Amino acid sequence: RAEDALALFPNPMDPKERGSWFAEAFLTAYGDSGRDTAGAGDIDVLRLLSEASGRGEPAIDAALLRMEAGDTTGAASFLRYSVRLGAVVDPELAWDAGVPDLVLSDPGDDADGDGCLRKAKAALLLGERDWAREYLTELVLSRPDYDWEAYRVLASLETDAVRKAFWYDTMAERFPSDPAAVRALAAYLARTGRGSLAIAELETRYGESPRDPRTAVLAAEIRGRIVPDEPMFAQALRVSNEFPDDPYVQEWALGRLAASDRYADVVKLYRQLQARGMDLGRPWYFEALLRILDGRLEEAIEIVERDGPAEGGPEAPFALGVLYAREGKYDASVERFRIAASVSVNPEDKARALVEMGKSYAAAGDGKAARGVWSAALSLSPDSAEALRLYTMQQ
Repeated sequence: RAEDALALFPNPMDPKERGSWFAEAFLTAYGDSGRDTAGAGDIDVLRLLSEASGRGEPAIDAALLRMEAGDTTGAASFLRYSVRLGAVVDPELAWDAGVPDLVLSDPGDDADGDGCLRKAKAALLLGERDWAREYLTELVLSRPDYDWEAYRVLASLETDAVRKAFWYDTMAERFPSDPAAVRALAAYLARTGRGSLAIAELETRYGESPRDPRTAVLAAEIRGRIVPDEPMFAQALRVSNEFPDDPYVQEWALGRLAASDRYADVVKLYRQLQARGMDLGRPWYFEALLRILDGRLEEAIEIVERDGPAEGGPEAPFALGVLYAREGKYDASVERFRIAASVSVNPEDKARALVEMGKSYAAAGDGKAARGVWSAALSLSPDSAEALRLYTMQQ
């Protein structure tokens, strides 16, 4: 009569004082009903179940609930706890929660292409470059047409220019029509001083006006550096007009206009996007940015403290990093961007935080550190136009 036993909690018995009894009743009741413990929907209950029963599965369910709430740090803590109790964590969940060591601990995850790539990226995050090279070499030898990114990462692991070029050339041969692969090749050519060749490569495949928004942004970044009569703000306005409904393009355009000190254009474009109802994903960030541009730092800080932390993920520390940089507090800025990068799950978000961290290093006079984090940003997101521009300028 597990259901009757469970009904005795929390009155007259406290589950914290009778943890093993509660766990036995709960697990038996759920087992009899055929339901999963995640159906409990209560993280405290799931934590108590793991503690009382010595089983890690409820902790995994708690991690899933934390992921649904956008709390990757809490999810990672529950996953580590579940492993200590002997549970096996799905490597994809471990990756999404930002726990790369658990990805590597699964001996069977490299059986398919996705698992091999995931293990390679996890190894890179942990600084194990030789392991990453081993996983990826095995992948391209056994399944050469599986994913262009395997070749790009292998190229990033090479210190020899000839070997690096070999992997990029092989990638281009294997994936001639993949836009992401073409962008990675163009970005590589541009950051090695061959911007004109990069533009020629893009125009050969897509003409002067690529229809893919990310390709158009990359082409604009490269042109902005090598074509003197096409300044970056003009490139930003042009691409913004070509892709009026693409949030990625509009966010990039806002950033490039701000970096070009075209503050009136920033305000105008942002207000237009607001009026059209475009969701840029972080409206509080842009509201704070507008106040920064107006010199109202206190109001910007108030917006970040009030609205930013309510959103899980890297956005609040990222915005605070921007604020500290504007105030000239570069050490504090670097630390905030470091936090933003560490809690980011998406490689593009990590790259964005590293790009800004590099700007703070550069402003503080540490060009070597700046170049290092920009290089790391390009490894994570090879077609990051901003990282490419800054890295090339430091050469």
